[in-house]
Amino acid sequence: MDKSQINQKLGGILEKDQKMIRQFRAGKITREEIVANNEENLRYIKTVLTQITFPFLDSFSLEAYQATVLVTLHSGDIPLMQNVVDVLSKADSKQVVKKDIAYLIDKMRVLQNQPQLYGTQFKKSETGKIVFFEIEDIENIDKRRSEINMETFEEYKKKIKNY
Repeated sequence: MDKSQINQKLGGILEKDQKMIRQFRAGKITREEIVANNEENLRYIKTVLTQITFPFLDSFSLEAYQATVLVTLHSGDIPLMQNVVDVLSKADSKQVVKKDIAYLIDKMRVLQNQPQLYGTQFKKSETGKIVFFEIEDIENIDKRRSEINMETFEEYKKKIKNY
């Protein structure tokens, strides 16, 4: 596998992942179809991570980096997510988007029934209202968010309002 092949494959994974999410939300594909696609993507991501390296922004395409983060985020694989958090945390800002760490940490915490730290994880209620999973120390959420270059929690809530 060379960088060009990895960039191309991960770019395709990102494009297909986002397309399938839109189709799923529109009721055009089943949960089983999206899960099968995610499992296939995860196998490839794990191969890249173990055989090559993490596709950092200073060495790979933005799409390759984003695909790796999104597939990891959607995987539900807590050890993999923790490994990626560790890798991203040690990298410099030219190599990663620091706010991706927040999304991964919050997702892991929600999966482990712990309150999230950055307020990135939510669901839609039966009435269509956005409901955030429990947030730890909400009084200091904007301080934590600003430390990794995220918008305020109020700005984020406005941004995802029409999710």
